[in-house]
Amino acid sequence: MWSDGGIKYFMPELLHVKTGDTVRFRNLSGHHNSESLEGLIPEGASHWISALDETYDVQITHPGVYGYICAPHYEKGMVGVIVADQDLHNLESLTSADHPKEAQKIFGRITAKLTK
Repeated sequence: MWSDGGIKYFMPELLHVKTGDTVRFRNLSGHHNSESLEGLIPEGASHWISALDETYDVQITHPGVYGYICAPHYEKGMVGVIVADQDLHNLESLTSADHPKEAQKIFGRITAKLTK
């Protein structure tokens, strides 16, 4: 998680993993967290929410697309995506959900990368 000149983002904003992998979220600057959103993770996967400024590990348990946010900066577009096992079965959930304008823009950009 990173903040640079008022722009807040996850690095990388798109991560490809395999089921069983663990993703570690580390805060590099500012006050951030990581949390999944209802409907933006594969069915059966566990929701997560980290505390502010906490290094947090998430085990990826199901194939599919995991959309996540930084709650304090969601409206500014601080969102990211994990894709497990190259499975895009729930990709539409990223763009069909009602997100703040900047978050929708970032999720749209990531979705476009995945559908090329």
